[in-house]
Amino acid sequence: MIETFSIVKQEVPMTQEKVSPLRERMMEDMRIRGMQETSQKAHIRALKDFTTFLGRSPDTAEPDDLRAYQLHMADTNVTPSTFNARIVALRFFFSMTCDRDEMKKYMQFRTKTPNAQIVIEVLDFGTVSRGAHRYRVASLAEVSSRAPDDLARATAGLLVYAYLGFSMPVIASGVLADRLGLLSAMIVFAVAQSITTAFIVVIWRKIEPSSRLVPNAS
Repeated sequence: MIETFSIVKQEVPMTQEKVSPLRERMMEDMRIRGMQETSQKAHIRALKDFTTFLGRSPDTAEPDDLRAYQLHMADTNVTPSTFNARIVALRFFFSMTCDRDEMKKYMQFRTKTPNAQIVIEVLDFGTVSRGAHRYRVASLAEVSSRAPDDLARATAGLLVYAYLGFSMPVIASGVLADRLGLLSAMIVFAVAQSITTAFIVVIWRKIEPSSRLVPNAS
């Protein structure tokens, strides 16, 4: 039996609504992720629009259906912000609720709003992990050359720093994006990063040059 995503309304009373199991599962997934009510409602609206276009249960959609829907939004002059918001909702629905993570590669963001796309790409775990790996390799090589006599302790410190430097900002950005929206989250993150960088520079300048880690003269 085909399951629909839209609300099935009861005749009596008018204020009561029967929610489909598929929609209920998505709502549970959003609560698990800690999404605010406004974000949940936006995701639900996006999935209802996609369901209306598709004409059947959204979990049965195929890649060609996603392509057709994106063309439909482009042809009907959907604003870039709305376009991207719907794509975010679809990515969440297929990845989390339907366990079909491969469907994400068939959805594209509108390039007219690069700021939102940048935040989404930064929060994408695959992109972050690939970049982090390259930095870890280079950092380990640098530590090996600068602290050959105390390599174990220096490596341990580097790994702790790498965890804090790569993981915590991504987690914080995700929380901010859910609570404030993508663009606002990016602005807050940029300001916080600038303040932190300035603080580190001030502290670094106060450190005696002789106490800094420098290569061995030999």
